[in-house]
Amino acid sequence: MRRLPVLVALIWVCSVFYVGIFLFVGGFLLVRLEVNRTSTCADVLSPGAQVKGDFCLSEPRFRRAVVLIIDALKADFTRYDPENTAPKPFENKLPVLDEMASSHPSHARLYTFRADPPTTTMQRIKGFTTGSLPTFIDVGNNFASNAILEDNLVHQLGQVGKRVVFMGDDTWVSLFPKKFHRSLPFPSFNVKDLHTVDNGILQNIYPTMEGDDWDVLIAHFLGVDHCGHRFGPDHPAMAEKLSQMDGVIRSVIKRLKNDTLLVVMGDHGMTDTGDHGGESQKETDAALFLYSSSPLFPAPGSQVEPEVVPQTDLVPTLALLLGVPIPYSSVGQVLLPLFPQNGSRGALTGLSQAEALWINVKQVNRFLETYSNMAKDIPPDSLSQLRADFSNISSQYLAAVHKGHLPSSELVVSMQNYLTAVRETCRASWARFSPFKMAAGLLILGVACVLCYVLSELSQVVIQEGLLKLPILSGLVV
Repeated sequence: MRRLPVLVALIWVCSVFYVGIFLFVGGFLLVRLEVNRTSTCADVLSPGAQVKGDFCLSEPRFRRAVVLIIDALKADFTRYDPENTAPKPFENKLPVLDEMASSHPSHARLYTFRADPPTTTMQRIKGFTTGSLPTFIDVGNNFASNAILEDNLVHQLGQVGKRVVFMGDDTWVSLFPKKFHRSLPFPSFNVKDLHTVDNGILQNIYPTMEGDDWDVLIAHFLGVDHCGHRFGPDHPAMAEKLSQMDGVIRSVIKRLKNDTLLVVMGDHGMTDTGDHGGESQKETDAALFLYSSSPLFPAPGSQVEPEVVPQTDLVPTLALLLGVPIPYSSVGQVLLPLFPQNGSRGALTGLSQAEALWINVKQVNRFLETYSNMAKDIPPDSLSQLRADFSNISSQYLAAVHKGHLPSSELVVSMQNYLTAVRETCRASWARFSPFKMAAGLLILGVACVLCYVLSELSQVVIQEGLLKLPILSGLVV
C-alpha cells in the first residue's frame, strides 16, 4: 500500500507532461483539413457568360513558362543600391533583377513575395502550387505518402496536355510522383553541399530551353539555401552563389521567346544565421521577379502596384495566364497589374482585370462553401459575412454583363476585398502560431520537470512524512 501514493504521483506527473505537450503542439503544429477535389475546364465560368463553358479552349496569354525557384531567395538579396560602395556578401549580387525592372518597366517587375508560416521548403512548395495555406499537419488521405493530393498547378497543367519538365530539388518528385513529362531530380539532403543540385540544373536547363519538348520548365536551385544553413548570409560563399544566380537569370532571359513568361522566385527568406521555418519577416519575405520579352505590364503609374505579393497569389495568376483552371483549394488573388484594366487592353491580350477577378471570386467561393461543409474551424459570423459579400458581388457583376456594361471600378474593388477577406479568414484559422498555447505548454512542462526533480531528490522525506498528498491534491484541483 505504501507504493500506491508513489504510483499515483507518477501518473499525475505524466498527465501534467501530456497536458503541457498537448498545449504546445496545439499552438505550434498548425493543422488544416485538405479538400481533395479538382477543378476542371468546365468549372470555369466564361467571363460575361451565365452558362458554363470550356475555359481551356481559349487562347492563353502565354504558351510557355520558365519558373526558376532559388531556394531561400530573401527579398533583401535582390535589392540593388549603386551607392553602396562596400556591400556585404549578400548585397548587390543580383543586379539583373533591378536592371530589367528599371530599364524595361513594361516587361518586368520585382516584388517582395511573402510566404505564410511554416517557412519550410516542403510546405512552401505546397503553398505556391496549390494556392492554399499548408501547415505542419494537413489532414487528408495521404498519411502514408508526401504526395500532394490537393488540386495544384502541376496537375492542372498536365490535365490540359502541357508538358511540365522539372529539374533540381528532389523534394518535388516525392510531392508530385509521375506528374512530370520529364524530371531530373538531384539529392537535396546534404545541406553542406552547395553545388551538386545547381550544377546539375545548369547542365540541363539551357539544352532543354532550346528544345521543343516542354511547355512549363521548373528549376529549383538549392545553393543559396544550403549556403545560408552552412555559413549564414554574411559569408563570401553567399556572394559567389548569388552572383552565379545572376548569371543564370541573364542567360535564361537571352533564350526566352515572346510567348514565354519568366518567373524567378524564392520560397522563403532566412534569418541572420541562415535559418528558416518560423514566421519572422526575415523568414517570410522572399523575392518575386516576373519578366516577358513581350509587354507584360501596363505603363508605369497607370495603376497602383502592390508593395507585397502574398505567395498564394502566384497560383491563380499563373493559372489564368497559362489558360488552366485555378486549383480548387486556392485562396489566392490574381495579381492585377498582369491583367489590363477594363476597356484599356492596348498591347496586352487575354483576360481583363474584372474578368480575371470574377473567375477568381467564383473559384474561391466554391472552395469556401465546400470547406465550410467539411470542417467547422471558420467562425460562423465571418462565414455569413463572406456569403453575403459574394451574393452582392455576383448580382452586381451579372447585372452589368446583362446590360452590356463594363463592371465598375467599385465592383472591382469589392471583388478584391472579398478575396482578401477570405484569405485572411483562412489564415487566421490555419496559418498562425498561438504564442499563448505555446507559452502555457512550456510553463506546464517546466513545472512538471521541477516537480520530478523535487520528488526524486526528496522522495524518502516526502513518502515518510506523507507530503505526497499535497501535489496530488493540488493537481486534482487544477
